[in-house]
Amino acid sequence: MLLDSPLLPTFTDVVINLFTSAGLFKHLIYSLMRMTAGLTLSAAIGLPLGIIAGLHPRRGRLISIPSYLIHPVPKTLFIPVIVLISGIGEFSKILLVTLSLVFQIILSTRDSVKAVPREYYTSLSTLGSGRAAAVRYVTLPAAMPGLFSTLRVSMGIAAAVLFFAEYFGTEYGMGFYVMDARTRINFTDLYSGILTLSLIMLSLYRLLNFTEMNLCRWRSPSGSVSRAGR
Repeated sequence: MLLDSPLLPTFTDVVINLFTSAGLFKHLIYSLMRMTAGLTLSAAIGLPLGIIAGLHPRRGRLISIPSYLIHPVPKTLFIPVIVLISGIGEFSKILLVTLSLVFQIILSTRDSVKAVPREYYTSLSTLGSGRAAAVRYVTLPAAMPGLFSTLRVSMGIAAAVLFFAEYFGTEYGMGFYVMDARTRINFTDLYSGILTLSLIMLSLYRLLNFTEMNLCRWRSPSGSVSRAGR
């Protein structure tokens, strides 16, 4: 308001534009769907592989080596390969988000599982429990907090990768919406897209907090996880 510049529309104009901009809601749904699918797929792949790597050192080396090799590489470099393999459809964007998260999840889960004191397994064994019970009651609870922490930390990287992917090879998604607004020199749409991206990330963080609160009740019987999630 002080600068009175068309480069910086007022916050009121940006908020109103969230509800009046043509197609913004559709772009939001596409990006939210891709992020949620990528988070779910990366957790479904990374969690069991991380548990295997933590419980079995020999197999863990086979899993950790490719993780160390691929994890540091900027995931945007994989876009040409992914497009050649799977085209420019929805799966390629979900796969790119998954690649941004899955190796970090594997390594974090492996470290969480390896940190579990062996006495816990020994106690279950003396009670007559088998391997499946040990995984269910010791390994999984030990791995879940690290999984959620990793997802929260890595989600910003995944969002940046998705933003880049949506600009190339799609006509729906917040990445396309923001870059198209910049091309059209429509700064109200541009900042509305940025605000919407922030709301997407806030929604995903709340979803992760809610899921952790329900899956990791054992961590906080007094409800501190619930308060933290708020």
